[in-house]
Amino acid sequence: MRSKVLVPMLAATALTIAACGGDSSGDDSPPPAADSGADDGAATGGAGDDGAGEDGAATGGAPGGEERQPGDLPDENVFLERAEQIAEEWPDAQPADNFSSPVLWAIEGVVEADPEDTALTVVVGHGDCDADWGSWVHETDDLVVLGGWSVEDPAAEVCNEMLAVDEVEIELEQELGDRTLVDAMTAEEPTPMAASGS
Repeated sequence: MRSKVLVPMLAATALTIAACGGDSSGDDSPPPAADSGADDGAATGGAGDDGAGEDGAATGGAPGGEERQPGDLPDENVFLERAEQIAEEWPDAQPADNFSSPVLWAIEGVVEADPEDTALTVVVGHGDCDADWGSWVHETDDLVVLGGWSVEDPAAEVCNEMLAVDEVEIELEQELGDRTLVDAMTAEEPTPMAASGS
């Protein structure tokens, strides 16, 4: 179940008004849903999917700077490098103040979970004209590192400055237990949130 709320764009996830590339052929059909899964402990949840694929790993975006196609996920290597850095430096990991990537965003929060839970509901922000979005996850014995991602809709001609907020569910490889949840961008525990509709 997903809920969507529009709120003013936060500085950490600011999108500027920009023309979005795309085909103006008149095909108004939505982009195909992105496949998702996990590799090296990373998984995604996104618009229209239930979290991770059979392996738990995300499929990467177009390699080598090729133009991304509708439904392609961004390259997860940026997230994995940051998540591994946090795990190595924990508990002294620092926020990624000087880090900028179009494929990794701070998350807005996590719905409170119980230690026996094997799935998390992550609240992610994305542009109002994005075609797909979700959350990366990287697990260690002590941490569950989370980061948001989004993919622009190539058919959108103009992106506004609003932030849409959605809940996405991600699967964990094992029970949450007493592991600490960490936002990959802030290196801090994410804001706990109540489930939508409760």
